[in-house]
Amino acid sequence: MLLIITNSYDGTTDLLIPRLPADSVFRLNCDLLESYAIEVANDHFSITDETGRHITSDRIQKLYYRKPWIDSHDSQTTSTQASRFVHEELRYLITEIVNLLLINGKIVLVEPYAERRCGKLIQLMVAKEYFATPSWWVTHNTAPRASTVPKIVKTLSGEQVLNGQVLYTTKVDTLRLNPSYPWFVQDYVNAVKDLTIVFCRGKCFAFVLDRTFVEQSPDWREFISEAQTWTPYNLPQSLLTSICNYMGHLRLHYGRLDFLMTAENEAMFCEVNPNGQYAWLDLEGRNGLLDCIVNEISANTPVHRIPYLNPIVLPSSA
Repeated sequence: MLLIITNSYDGTTDLLIPRLPADSVFRLNCDLLESYAIEVANDHFSITDETGRHITSDRIQKLYYRKPWIDSHDSQTTSTQASRFVHEELRYLITEIVNLLLINGKIVLVEPYAERRCGKLIQLMVAKEYFATPSWWVTHNTAPRASTVPKIVKTLSGEQVLNGQVLYTTKVDTLRLNPSYPWFVQDYVNAVKDLTIVFCRGKCFAFVLDRTFVEQSPDWREFISEAQTWTPYNLPQSLLTSICNYMGHLRLHYGRLDFLMTAENEAMFCEVNPNGQYAWLDLEGRNGLLDCIVNEISANTPVHRIPYLNPIVLPSSA
């Protein structure tokens, strides 16, 4: 079977399950953990959902690590000290189940916690070997820097700022930045298109969006709607090769890479999300992306275990 660790509001998993072999998927929603019966003993585990469906570790062929965790600051289930304790204990338990499956080579496509070893700054340091990249800096408690080049600020963590607000990519005057805050500053790229590429174990699915919104904001996420039209894009062979080499360098089987394209068709690297969303790019499955994901995670196809660094080795009896 395929175990998908995600959450109950994950529309991508809703889209994938009907495309997978019937009765071959067990879905673990981490925002509803208290409704599952879970037992881990010695070197095996079992999970039962509230409908009575059951899975054991020896039946798991693959694990697909989708989008498990919700923000505990916003969760009603963690509103008291007792419920926070239960939440964190269960979170620890699921993390160890993931680690056990990792050690046993059953995790495919997405590397859990990949951002801990190759976050945005490491990505940029490596990316300059393969792509054009904007100049950047990060400061905290340092004097503001003057700049003759237009700049933007971005968030490193993705954490909400205040009252659920998100810090979108924003053009700034660097001299007006409050030095007591940490700031991730980059050169502003005068781009005409956003380019996003879903990398799925050596295959790339590219899409572009016209930046007709730049007079209002440099960040397309502020204007997400059905009116946004991402269209398939044929990558030049040189960029395709660079992407494959870059992802090989990072040892990632999956990622959604974001670029900005200038009027001269130069692709400027922004970042790679090691577990980035993708379903909105191929909702009807016409572009091959969903089929590629399904083929990689299906319990009926070969296991291509994710590469990972410094594995813990269990005793031979495990």
